[in-house]
Amino acid sequence: MAAQGDKHKSISGLTPHEFITLNELEQIPEGFLAEHSANQMEYNDAKKKFAEICEDYGKILENGKKSQALEFAFKVIYDIEPEARSIKKVKQDKMWNFIFSSKGNDGESKRKICWIHTDKAVFKHSTNPKEIILTVKLASLLAIETWKMLIEHAQFMKIDKVLLTPSAGAIYSLKDIRFIAARIEGNQRNTTNIQKIINASCQPGGHLLAESNYSCALAAVLASTKDMKNEEVRVQIVSKVVKQYFVARKPLDVDKCRIWCQFAFDGNYRMLNNSDNDVLHKIFKYAQKNAQIIKLREVEF
Repeated sequence: MAAQGDKHKSISGLTPHEFITLNELEQIPEGFLAEHSANQMEYNDAKKKFAEICEDYGKILENGKKSQALEFAFKVIYDIEPEARSIKKVKQDKMWNFIFSSKGNDGESKRKICWIHTDKAVFKHSTNPKEIILTVKLASLLAIETWKMLIEHAQFMKIDKVLLTPSAGAIYSLKDIRFIAARIEGNQRNTTNIQKIINASCQPGGHLLAESNYSCALAAVLASTKDMKNEEVRVQIVSKVVKQYFVARKPLDVDKCRIWCQFAFDGNYRMLNNSDNDVLHKIFKYAQKNAQIIKLREVEF
């Protein structure tokens, strides 16, 4: 049972400027296919319902105008995600609630609530139209959608600032973003798309996001697990990401994956070691054999 978290957090909104300143392989097992389908539907439902709770969610950010969706994203990414990871290590649960206040057409104040849980309870629509219940994972994916809009706003306002999430920044260095853009897209002046790709691809469950990239995500998981002593666990983690992106019909470009890897491995452009090269070769060869579905248990990393 999840323990009650801190006193509820009231969401009044953040302007984009405030935020930017603050941020100085043959066949997949049927169960996995069903799980992916359910996860995608669950996420789509969560987006729709959350937009009813947070009324400016999904709307274009405007300079000088406070955004509740932006403040929610900031709190989830910077406060809840790190705390949830710490709680998970000691096998505890917690829940947070966010209060969204607004005024109706009649001028009366309205209060809606978003509950976020660390437990693994499946998301479902609340019978109460004024509340939503989310897992930390779902809340984080919703936050990444708003983060994407912040990056687009920064580009529109000609603000030269790289906006990587902590998860993305732990893999890819801020100073390398222009070099990555030059290598991947042939344009180092506009890094907007690269920033969105990296943030989505480094997020757990990021395969559900439109901007995520299989090659970037694979490089990220290889880099983040490179120092693991238990090779079996590493294979399980990498395999899960491979399955997720393959079932999500995301294409793998092995040449670009090597480029991503050069930047992901400590930002020192070190080439992949022999073991990592073997992993890439086997994943890619198997993917070539069957372009739609993959059975990882037949792949020996």
